[in-house]
Amino acid sequence: MTSGLTPTQPEGWHRPRHSGAAASVEGDTEGANLARSGASMAAGTLVSRILGMVRGVLVTGVLGAGLTGSAFGVANTLPNNFYLLIAGGVL
Repeated sequence: MTSGLTPTQPEGWHRPRHSGAAASVEGDTEGANLARSGASMAAGTLVSRILGMVRGVLVTGVLGAGLTGSAFGVANTLPNNFYLLIAGGVL
């Protein structure tokens, strides 16, 4: 082997750098990626919450807050509650 690697090291293997500058640059990019991912999740959650509130306002506006709106709410939540009680625990 002319590359200077020992026989136990794979051909594409390179010794990691342990200088402070290289380590801080890698850490900065990992931290930036983590911050970007966290910001993306936070933005998605915020948009979801806002759209859920808009949906609730629209349903209340169309059906009203009386008996019809309450019946619609029960009809939407009852199947989900049954699923959580019966099949949700099995999974």
